[in-house]
Amino acid sequence: MNRILKSYPSTRKQFYAISVLSLAYVIAILDRHILVLMVQPVQTDLEINDTQMGLLIGMAFAIFYTFLAIPIGWLADQYNRKKLIALGIALWSSMTALSGLASNYYQLFLARIGVGVGEATLVPSALSMIADYFPPNTRGRAIAIFQSGIALGSGIALIVGGQLVSYAVQAGDLHLPFIGQVRPWQLVFYILGIPGLVVALIMLTVEEPPRLDRTNLNQRKLPLSDAIKFIQTHKKFFSLHFLGMSIVTIQGYAFMSWVPSLFIRKWDWNIETTSLVYGGIMLAAGPLGLFIGGMIADRKFTDGELDAHMRLGVYSCFIMLLFGTSMSMMENPYLAAACLAPTTVASMYLTSAGSVALVNTTPNQYRAQVSACYLFVINVIGLTLGPLSVPLISEQLLDNTDALDVGISTVIFIGGTFSLIVLRHNLSYYFSMVAKEMSAQTKEI
Repeated sequence: MNRILKSYPSTRKQFYAISVLSLAYVIAILDRHILVLMVQPVQTDLEINDTQMGLLIGMAFAIFYTFLAIPIGWLADQYNRKKLIALGIALWSSMTALSGLASNYYQLFLARIGVGVGEATLVPSALSMIADYFPPNTRGRAIAIFQSGIALGSGIALIVGGQLVSYAVQAGDLHLPFIGQVRPWQLVFYILGIPGLVVALIMLTVEEPPRLDRTNLNQRKLPLSDAIKFIQTHKKFFSLHFLGMSIVTIQGYAFMSWVPSLFIRKWDWNIETTSLVYGGIMLAAGPLGLFIGGMIADRKFTDGELDAHMRLGVYSCFIMLLFGTSMSMMENPYLAAACLAPTTVASMYLTSAGSVALVNTTPNQYRAQVSACYLFVINVIGLTLGPLSVPLISEQLLDNTDALDVGISTVIFIGGTFSLIVLRHNLSYYFSMVAKEMSAQTKEI
């Protein structure tokens, strides 16, 4: 283990890299999730229903975000990853700003596709870089820090975005030079597109790490078919992992997409109150679940429990099932908000554990590509069905737009039960995969 540790970059470089990657993820999540706070004004101006809104939040973003992840993963395994990420940040930030120019449903749908194209560069490339910056016994914490961007970005989107939306709505329409009349929700998109362009420049200052535990170092261009063959060779683990985490993703996006609207419709909260409460929970509980969970799992991993990261993930599945199902059925909004905290802690850690499982079981030369295949599967299922599943139950099945509570609880109960069974069954396969990869790394270094 000491020989492995000496091969990784210095602590200073590790800290700077993970900080910038996390900042990029914050911007990505902020641009991705701001739309959930603008459901009502966008629906009013564009004259669309909950089902169309679910497609706009999920499918529009997911189409190219998922399909481009695999070729981008291949590029990340061969070429400079930081430049690829910087280009992606510039693209999705520009498309966020262009969303403000949309005057109808289809224009906004296309702009959201563009956001997805840019964001497709981030996670596969970042996970590959993190695995080369941090050794196996600290990757849980490193990936937890990176994926805290989900919680921080969502929290900022809810708190700052909520106040920004409220202010913009109160201010009414504006007239901007060269653009003309601007609706409040359009102004929000303009404002949020700017910070990402700065982060894209900062990303270029991060050092591209050497690929340490890579076999076939002289083979530069590794075909995607090799990564697919690796997945097929270990199909028992990957099929169960992909399936279980896909169901977890459905639950996560269903929650994030419709909980703000639930508080507004069921308990008559306004945007400001909803965004402050839910955003505050995301900012506090999300990083807490990631950091504490990551530290506990890393410590157990160091002590020889090679399945520690996903075993703790199984426990998180149960917590999500219990509190997530209960949340929307509460009669008191404050009790519902209290249920959001443990649900958020569990879901944030489980998201991180799913990624740790990939980098701990996959050789360097396939990491970005296997991560891209993973993202492709979980996002095709999760991003498409997550935001859409709730209105399909409440609006289409029950014919009641006020039945969001039933829709959310149904999705969490069914999804939580299924993912708990699948991921629990997969623990033995995961242990074997980690043991095999650790043995291979020791021999290579």
